[in-house]
Amino acid sequence: MGVLKPNKTIDAPDFILSDLEGEKRSLREFQGKFVMLNFWATW
Repeated sequence: MGVLKPNKTIDAPDFILSDLEGEKRSLREFQGKFVMLNFWATW
């Protein structure tokens, strides 16, 4: 499995979520770094 560069990038709005230790993390903290978001549900 390889990694492909996306044809178009879209800036995500800043938001805050809790990490696995319960600490609040802002998307802005990771500016300039690769971030992969995985949204899922159990419905």
